[in-house]
Amino acid sequence: MNTEIISTLERQTQELLNTIHTFTPDEFNTVPFEGSWTGGQCCEHISLSEKGMLNLLNGTAKPSNRKIDEKVPATEAVFLNYNIKMENPDFNNPSAGPHDKNAIYQSLKESRGEILSGIKDLDLSLICTDFEIPGMGEFTGFEWLWFMYCHATRHIRQLKNIYSKLETA
Repeated sequence: MNTEIISTLERQTQELLNTIHTFTPDEFNTVPFEGSWTGGQCCEHISLSEKGMLNLLNGTAKPSNRKIDEKVPATEAVFLNYNIKMENPDFNNPSAGPHDKNAIYQSLKESRGEILSGIKDLDLSLICTDFEIPGMGEFTGFEWLWFMYCHATRHIRQLKNIYSKLETA
């Protein structure tokens, strides 16, 4: 199962980086419409959300008595429902900017690379106990990676929407 999630996240990482690449540095810091983040803020949010993922996966864990992916459908139902507007915990709210597109691109590329290489030999069936999603409880390592995938999928869509709004303005 590790190779499947690694392959999925590798493809997504390339999509994320390609999407960032479409922005000019100015566009990356332009608010496309009232109430929206800039592309830079969206990327900083992804980075902040994924920061520490490898520590979480390598942190305190316990054996699970349930399926490794039991909470995947609930995670998808929440994070891939684009009609839901979500509030962020304070620890992953982006700054006002400006954001350096190249620095964020490189940071996301490196952090995703570290996560992907760091999970190759992990037992993703273990329940990670150092952090939990409010209302969803503790996740297995696999579920945390799927959360990361769903969360980034949501924001890649947002980045593409921001870019589209800027291009048509």
